[in-house]
Amino acid sequence: MKKVLLKKKPDKLKKDDWADMQDQAVSTIQLCLSDDITNQVMNITTCMEMWDKLEKMYMSKSLSSKLYLKQKLYGLKMVETGNLIAHVNKFNQIIGHLGRVDVKIEDKAMILLCSLPPQF
Repeated sequence: MKKVLLKKKPDKLKKDDWADMQDQAVSTIQLCLSDDITNQVMNITTCMEMWDKLEKMYMSKSLSSKLYLKQKLYGLKMVETGNLIAHVNKFNQIIGHLGRVDVKIEDKAMILLCSLPPQF
């Protein structure tokens, strides 16, 4: 997969093999995307272009991205009959996304505790 993220074909690789690797990588990425996101990148043919487009769409460090992620974090609430492990995983996922856009969250434990139902 790393080879196809290169902007140009390695000299030792045949053109057909390079095209096959690109197609496989693009298909693999598309399989991991929801339908609405796939529609936005459907016409992209190289892995690097697709990666750049997705990164531009979802990994921007803009103020709106940071606010959206903070809203997701502070609005996260576990339902009383919910799965605790799934809830903690979701919490950690949001914390990870915030870290990637350079947002440091203090008092993670307190935020997690406040997101749990009163019975905890």
